[in-house]
Amino acid sequence: MARKVPGFSGPWRDSARLAVQSAAAAAATWFVMQRLELPHTSWAVISALFVVQPSLDGTFTAALGRIAGTVVGTVVGLATVILFGGHDLTALRLVLAALGVNAVSHFRPNMSYGVVAASVIALEADPQVVGGAAERAVAIMLGAVLGAAAAVAVWPDSARARANRSLREALATCRDLLGESLQAALGQESQDRAAIRDRFLVQLREARQAAASVRLGKRKRPSLTEAVEGVERLWHALVLIQRALEHEPSRGMTTQSELGRSVDDARTAACAYLSAIEAHGSGETVREPARRLVAAVDSAQETARKTAEHTPGEAAAIEALVFGLGEVRRSLDDLQPIWTRG
Repeated sequence: MARKVPGFSGPWRDSARLAVQSAAAAAATWFVMQRLELPHTSWAVISALFVVQPSLDGTFTAALGRIAGTVVGTVVGLATVILFGGHDLTALRLVLAALGVNAVSHFRPNMSYGVVAASVIALEADPQVVGGAAERAVAIMLGAVLGAAAAVAVWPDSARARANRSLREALATCRDLLGESLQAALGQESQDRAAIRDRFLVQLREARQAAASVRLGKRKRPSLTEAVEGVERLWHALVLIQRALEHEPSRGMTTQSELGRSVDDARTAACAYLSAIEAHGSGETVREPARRLVAAVDSAQETARKTAEHTPGEAAAIEALVFGLGEVRRSLDDLQPIWTRG
C-alpha cells in the first residue's frame, strides 16, 4: 500500500517501516517481560530496538550476533570477575574483558555487542554475580528474538526485495535518461539530465548494497548480483551517448533526416524494451521491441556510414552516438535473461 502513495518511497518508506517495527518490537518485548515477570526489562527492550534493521536479512544477522555476542561477553565478563575480583582490579577487568571480546569480534564483527555485556559484568567487584549476569543475558537474548519476530510479523522487507525495488527504479531512470538524451540529439527540449544521472547512481548504489546483504535465499544471490552488473553495463552504454551529446555540433544534428528518424525509432524501441524488461516481460512482449531496436540501430549505423556532408566534429559525434545505441542494444539483450531469471 505504501508504494501507491506518491512520494512514499525510498528514505521515507524505510523511516516509516523502521518506526512501526521498532514500536512493535518494544511493545512486544515489554509485554512478554511483564507477563513472565522477568527482571532487566530495559535491557530487553533496548536489545529488541537495536536488532531491527532496514531488511529482514539485516535484522536476523543482528539478532544472531546479539545473542552470540551476549553469550561470549557474559562468559568473558564472568571469567574476569572470578579471576580478578575486588574493587582494586576493576580497571584490569575492563581491559581484559574488552580485549577478549574484541578479539572474537575481529573475526565475527556482528558479535561486537558482546563487549557491552562483558564490560557491565567486569564492573562488578563481587564474584557472586553469576545469577544477575545470567538474568541480564536472558533479557538481552529474549529482546533480540522478539525484535526479530516483530520484523517478520510487521511490514517485513527482505534484502532481495529491496535490491529488486532499487533495480526497477534504476531501470526506470535509465529509460528516462535514454529518452531525454536522444531527444536532445533530435533537437527537442529535454529535462536536466544531470539530475537523472545522479538519481540513477543513488539507486544503483542502494541495489548493490542490498544485493550484497542478502542472507535469505542466498543461493539466488548470484543472479541478483548479475542483474546489478547488467544494469551498470547499461549505464556505461548510456554514458557513451551522453559523451556524444556533450559537444555542440551534435545538438539537433539528426533533425528532419533519415538518421534522425532512425534515432527516434531507436529511442522508442529502447524505451519499450526497458519497460518490458522492468515488468519481467518475456516472449513477444520483449521480442517485438528488441526487433524494432535492432532494426533502428542497424538503420542508424547504415545511414551514418553513407552520410558525408557533416563536419568532422559532427561526424565524430554521430559515430559515437550510433556506437552508443549499439551498446545499449547489447546491454539490454544481456540483461533481459538475467532479469527474468532473477
